[in-house]
Amino acid sequence: MGRNPKDDIRKPQILDHFRQVINEEGLHNASNAKVAKHMGVSTNLVAHYFESKEVMVQELLDHIIMEYTDFLSASANSLKTPGDHLKNTLKVMFCGGDNRQLLTEPAYYALYNLSLINKPFNERFRKIYNNYRKEFIEGIQSAMDSGEIRQGDPGKMGELILSLFEGFTFLANLHEDDQFEDHGEYFFKKAWAILKEGDSDL
Repeated sequence: MGRNPKDDIRKPQILDHFRQVINEEGLHNASNAKVAKHMGVSTNLVAHYFESKEVMVQELLDHIIMEYTDFLSASANSLKTPGDHLKNTLKVMFCGGDNRQLLTEPAYYALYNLSLINKPFNERFRKIYNNYRKEFIEGIQSAMDSGEIRQGDPGKMGELILSLFEGFTFLANLHEDDQFEDHGEYFFKKAWAILKEGDSDL
């Protein structure tokens, strides 16, 4: 039986409404029935595309991470050198824009929290994160190879920058609007200085 083209439309729509329900009511209170009600369709239709809430959660995680990585990639498509690409990635990570919506979105943190208590989901989350970490460190290595940043241990540098970013994502939920932009610019400059100027311990 062939693939129904409507699947390519329906599934993203359902995931988008599932995401909205989580943002409004939390992951614990989200259900197929509530997603169906939010969409104005039958519960059976949602169940046709997602056999369980767990499957929908897994696909939503994949969708959010893909959305984020696509956003980072698209913002650097016109850049020519590895150093420019790396600097732009840091700018996007720390300095707001569309990135802020993800950093402060309840759905993302609900999925992250689930990964702490659910082993299969933790493995899925870890695999996705490690792929992103690997690409980030490869970007640092490329910028080193091109001579645009100082030599050092790209793995340690990557871990340090990503640790700064994870801390920043936590603080992003506590900042006022003006504080977010100011702190983001500060974190960006410090992160780039670490990569540009190097450190004897890294």
